[in-house]
Amino acid sequence: MTIGTFRRWKPANGPAYQRVKKIDKARGSPRERGYDRDWERVRLPYLKSVDHLCEEHLRRGFLVPATMVDHMIPVQDSPDLRLDRNNFDALCRRCHDGWKRKLEAYARRSNAISLLPRWVKHPETRPTHFQIRREGPFIEAK
Repeated sequence: MTIGTFRRWKPANGPAYQRVKKIDKARGSPRERGYDRDWERVRLPYLKSVDHLCEEHLRRGFLVPATMVDHMIPVQDSPDLRLDRNNFDALCRRCHDGWKRKLEAYARRSNAISLLPRWVKHPETRPTHFQIRREGPFIEAK
């Protein structure tokens, strides 16, 4: 019987890693982007108010824990809505980095940032390729 060797994980150092590192440095720290103590004071109560569940998965009929509170209209587009609870949506990492990021990019390209809150909270109003196609077990029969 042989014992496997232990290898330490080393972060990649290729061109893709360097590109991401450069982008992160240009973005600035979370504090510089507006995620400060005031943000933490409104973020945690909002997560508690939705029982720490991903609101997009709830709309689809699934129960998935939320890990972040997202601004429906991004802070860079409307800084005055940064602490407005009506602009919040609790999401899991997968939803935030997946469909929400694509929806924001689509809204920017089509100059429709103001429609994001409606598209997020009411999936039937979204553009066709962002509508919900599959419903989970917690959706009530119509």
